[in-house]
Amino acid sequence: MTRPRIVVDPAVRWGCPILVGTRTATVDITGMIVGGDTVAKVCDEYALTRHQVLLACWHQAINDRWDCWRAWAFEVHSVLAFGSPAEVDALPDPPAPDKQNRERHVAAPGYKNPTNVSELPR
Repeated sequence: MTRPRIVVDPAVRWGCPILVGTRTATVDITGMIVGGDTVAKVCDEYALTRHQVLLACWHQAINDRWDCWRAWAFEVHSVLAFGSPAEVDALPDPPAPDKQNRERHVAAPGYKNPTNVSELPR
C-alpha cells in the first residue's frame, strides 16, 4: 500500500498543498471539516480515503498553526506516518472547532466578503 502524501507543485493549483494523485488542495478538505461536514462525507465528496482526509487535516494543523487541531495533530502523527490501515481507521476525527476558531479559519482576519465586483481590491 502506498501512503498518501502531500506535495506543493507550482504547476498544480498555483502551488497549493495537494494530495498526490489528486488535484485536491488540503485547504479544500479542511474547509469542509471546519464547516461542519464529517470525514466520511468529505471522503465521499472527493473520492478520497480516510487516510488522505486525516493527512490533509494534519497538514493544515501543523503548517497553518490551527490551535484547535494542534493537540489532535500531535496525537495522530505517528499513526498517520507509520500505522497500518486498520490503525488509521481507528484514529479519532479532528475536533470540531468552536465558533471563534471556525470564523478564524474560514476567512482571514479582517476579510469582508464583497457584495459586488466594484468592492474588490485593485
